[in-house]
Amino acid sequence: MSNNNSVFGFDKSGYLQDSEIEELYLEKLKLVNNKEVQDKLFRASFYDPRKSDIYFSSVESANKGKEIADKLDKMAAEEFLSSDYVYQWFDELSGASLFKVVNKNVLKPLKGGDKKHMIKKLLQFVRTHRLWVLIALIVIFLFYWFQVRPVKIRSYCDWVARSKDYHWRVTKYYNDNYNSCLHEKGLK
Repeated sequence: MSNNNSVFGFDKSGYLQDSEIEELYLEKLKLVNNKEVQDKLFRASFYDPRKSDIYFSSVESANKGKEIADKLDKMAAEEFLSSDYVYQWFDELSGASLFKVVNKNVLKPLKGGDKKHMIKKLLQFVRTHRLWVLIALIVIFLFYWFQVRPVKIRSYCDWVARSKDYHWRVTKYYNDNYNSCLHEKGLK
């Protein structure tokens, strides 16, 4: 039983190949005329637990999937084509989530070493693109210094000037306090 970040599976090396499983289901689909049964067969063929890309949401459902895979694998081709179990097994897994994983790399668990690896890659990128990284940092700093910082200072000084209590000559005192605050913060 393999566990990859809450996705469970089992060893499928002894079962038929995915293409052989598909062929059996296609032959069975040709023999059936009932639309409801065809839909069940299609769903069963898509999520057959013997397929290499099918995983389960829990250990219990993975164990049940292994039992179903064993039952399906023991059937001869003739028995497979005549049996109703071929599409009824899906009802045995009610309440379980099945996953069809196309990219197996997503199942690799993250390790503490991955963080170190990412930092190492970032440092390698900085070393190889040193000039562009330096230019980007300078542009970011200049944008902050000449655009963001003055807006923050002016907003703060406006708040300081308005928070003073004035009874007469409000405009003169506001302007004096606002300008002195700007001067203290390094703006004119």
